[in-house]
Amino acid sequence: MEIQINSQPVDFEIEHEQSVPDIMESVSKWARQRNLIFTEAMIDDAVYTIETVPDVPLGDVTTINCIVQSSADIVLSTIQEAVDYIKRVNDFIQESLTADQADMEKLPYLAQGTVWLSDVVDKAGSLLDMDVHAIRYRDSMAGSYFETLDSFSSSLMGISDEKAALDLLRENAELFSSLSEIFKIMLISDNMKTLILQSIESPDVIIAAIADIRDKLPLQLKNIEETAIAYQTGKDNEGADKIQGFIDFIYQYLRSCHQVEPLFGVSLADVVVDDESMEDKNTAINDLLNEIINVLEANDIISLADILEYEMMPVMESLDRYCEALLGRLGNI
Repeated sequence: MEIQINSQPVDFEIEHEQSVPDIMESVSKWARQRNLIFTEAMIDDAVYTIETVPDVPLGDVTTINCIVQSSADIVLSTIQEAVDYIKRVNDFIQESLTADQADMEKLPYLAQGTVWLSDVVDKAGSLLDMDVHAIRYRDSMAGSYFETLDSFSSSLMGISDEKAALDLLRENAELFSSLSEIFKIMLISDNMKTLILQSIESPDVIIAAIADIRDKLPLQLKNIEETAIAYQTGKDNEGADKIQGFIDFIYQYLRSCHQVEPLFGVSLADVVVDDESMEDKNTAINDLLNEIINVLEANDIISLADILEYEMMPVMESLDRYCEALLGRLGNI
């Protein structure tokens, strides 16, 4: 019988009389010691939550693949899923209002989805150790938008008249775009950066991530340019989609950088290109991220486009050279 962690074989001491739940407890302890979260188990290709694994002897099992994630990965994937769902909700609302016709059969599913969104807010806030209701967005706190979401959800559950449904969708047409921006603020917050610091990967994963960042930089620079153009030309929805790709890229980059010193003992202050250290480069990026948070909170789209095009792009243009220099240092350890 083979035990795997994220599809990679690992050695766990196994006693003949142990059962599957015994292994679950051992893996859970292993994950907690590494600040990881044990999310599910695949037992001979059948997927179970930790609470629902069958109580069977290990002799009846061929393979147990235990899926573990860092808290940062869970927050990232959950918020990304929420942002993707919000885009579908926006599309549904706009199509309904354009046609002046609501698909009443879909409204109960929309109501369930909005309840799930509220749950995402609470769980992500808990993992981030962050009062997400206190995030400043535009001229108020994010909590007021979450309250509106709960009210919208409650109203949807009891609605049966199409005209009333259209009126409700019209009244809340801007709500979901605002929620999407609030989720993005959460992703680039200091709390997210702190959570990233606590999520240590293996050395080979970090080296592969840095090489991937180096290789994908040209594509990402093009994406930043297109994001700025989209915002400058009034295509806010397109800009919002593209900026998510930028946030994902920066997340991967900062996470990798934060883990270099604890894993390899290499200081980013010693990785220098054109008389500027990688540490100073990352400080400049972090300063710009803070500026982006401020303009997102204020919904200042023009300033956001300017920061991306005229400040963030020039700072990031040489990141491939820094990644190459860092990889050279790591290869000489």
